[in-house]
Amino acid sequence: LKPGELYSVSRVDRAGKLLYETYLFNQVKTVFDTVPKDSLDLTFELDPAKTRIASFGFGLQTAGADERHEYGDSLGIIPDRLSLSVGWEHLNLFGRGVSFSTEVIFNPTFTGDYESELNLRNRYPNFLPWGLALTVSPYWKHGFYKNNTSKTYHILGAEAGLERVYSDKLKTGFSVQVRKILTGEREDQTNFTRASLVYDSRDDFFSPTTGIYLFPYADWAGRPLGGSNNFLRMAVDFRNYLDLPLNVVLAWRAHGGWLIPHSGDDYDDISLFEKFTVGGAGSLRAILNRSMGPEIDTIIHIDTDTAKDGSIDTFSTYNHYGTLLFLYSFEIRTPYISDLLGLVAFFDIGLCERTPNEIGENWTWGPGLGVRIKTPIGPVRLDYAKDAREPFDWNNWLLGGRIDIGFLQAF
Repeated sequence: LKPGELYSVSRVDRAGKLLYETYLFNQVKTVFDTVPKDSLDLTFELDPAKTRIASFGFGLQTAGADERHEYGDSLGIIPDRLSLSVGWEHLNLFGRGVSFSTEVIFNPTFTGDYESELNLRNRYPNFLPWGLALTVSPYWKHGFYKNNTSKTYHILGAEAGLERVYSDKLKTGFSVQVRKILTGEREDQTNFTRASLVYDSRDDFFSPTTGIYLFPYADWAGRPLGGSNNFLRMAVDFRNYLDLPLNVVLAWRAHGGWLIPHSGDDYDDISLFEKFTVGGAGSLRAILNRSMGPEIDTIIHIDTDTAKDGSIDTFSTYNHYGTLLFLYSFEIRTPYISDLLGLVAFFDIGLCERTPNEIGENWTWGPGLGVRIKTPIGPVRLDYAKDAREPFDWNNWLLGGRIDIGFLQAF
């Protein structure tokens, strides 16, 4: 908005939204004063927000697939670790809207293993003309497993990119990223660029009832950027929410991706951590995490309860990966009863393969039912799902199905 311009309701509304999107104000109110007949005085009344925010988190996490053998927990509902976090954020460094945030996460298990990570993010608005903002985000992750040193890992990475916000719903971005992973057996590094777009018209982040969410992106990794992986990766995530009569919500999601090697690399040359996988909460709920795909990563574990004769028992778990992904989920969500409890009926189908020409047995589908418990910070999720391609297990009270407990909606 500039003095002397013709009055435009849409531009005034847009200016107010841009002020609110700086995250520097709790409320933006527009006041008009039409004193002269042919002019308009415009005032924005701003309620400043706190520019310094400290956060603390504490919780419990359920056992992962690798730990369930030890606990005898095929359901994945026994808590086996703490989840601790602390963060700090400044939203207006130097009085120029520059933001900086840091977060430390520490997840120790009850058996002596742990995972930790450090995330930093710095954002400079209007770093370049045309409304381009600069973001810089280094991070570090570490996992330690005392009975399986080959599974211990270090991840060191950084992202620098430009993003432009076109409206409160649409933004685009381009970034350069470096990710280095060191495990007990190998060292891999991926250097890649990413072009992305986000369109989000959902009416609520925690429990949307209307709107769509669209997130396509494309990555180019390797030559001429270097690194140990050469590939083109394309993916898209689309979600749609419809408000039906009686406050029932129909929600569905389609997620797909394809990773294609280049510069002489084959599919087997690409590191597993860059590939797709299917299974678990937020994915195909009828199967375990990372349990579908043509490529198998075998993890050998030492049993903590050794035999009396001094021998050491081991057991194996398997993670599956692929380079072609498709996932579709459909949900019917009821309104909250007494503003507390909601019901969900859902259906998931997914596949994880190598190429479109090699689609075989690495797909499945499963229906399920769930409940949602409303909280001030989002719903708690409890879902039961059954793999429809597997027979019922009449000796199991879950009939061969799975239960997942999580936070927020599955999508």
